[in-house]
Amino acid sequence: MFFPLAYVTASAIAWTELLCAIFIILGLWTRSATAIMFLAVTGFTIGVISVIQRGLPISCGCFGKFKLFCEGPVSWCKVGENSTFLIALALLFALGAGRFAMDACCKSKPACCNR
Repeated sequence: MFFPLAYVTASAIAWTELLCAIFIILGLWTRSATAIMFLAVTGFTIGVISVIQRGLPISCGCFGKFKLFCEGPVSWCKVGENSTFLIALALLFALGAGRFAMDACCKSKPACCNR
């Protein structure tokens, strides 16, 4: 069965994650990008817990053919991995991007950012 809405949604999520990652790396709109990523990772973690609770043998497609820490079907290892990301995102949100970020440049010299 073909679900075109699922493909559109998956593509939108992937592109949103990519854009947020770029913004975080550049330090541009850091807190907003971090908040979006935090919500996405929280949703994924809830989904992983749901899969574990139901005993479904689903492999995670995160990172494509590369694996960060967890191998095979999703397990509590993936929840731990996601929790590490959530802690890092929470710290970044709380502390901000830092003095070398584009956000810092925009605060000190508004002319350097035309927003």
